[in-house]
Amino acid sequence: MHTRTRGWLAAGSMALLAGCATDSTPPPRAELARAELAVSQAEQANASRYAPVPLSEARDRLQMARTALANERNAEARRLAEQAQANAELAVAQTQAERSEQLAAENLKNVETLREELRRKQDLRHQPAQPGMEGGR
Repeated sequence: MHTRTRGWLAAGSMALLAGCATDSTPPPRAELARAELAVSQAEQANASRYAPVPLSEARDRLQMARTALANERNAEARRLAEQAQANAELAVAQTQAERSEQLAAENLKNVETLREELRRKQDLRHQPAQPGMEGGR
């Protein structure tokens, strides 16, 4: 009886593994294309400089999605492609945020410089004429 139980367990395990190996999900070609486009856009946005971690994760997930698709693990490929797209979009958003912060800081610096110049010009206008400076020389 013990041997018979092991036989049923082995047969059940094999059936379960066979069921997992066959994936009835259609190939996620559109999801993969969207992920590839999102990664490309992140690279073009210079995310490798401003958001290297999410860009790297997007690239990794995209490669894993391609591998899963090649091995006909379509549900896994879809999930990985969606993760790759989300990571790439995060990289673009972080890049845009960083660039905006840099631009704002630069603009603030320029405003402060202009204020200083204006103060100097106003101070020069309000200073009394120096003796000996009248009459040309």
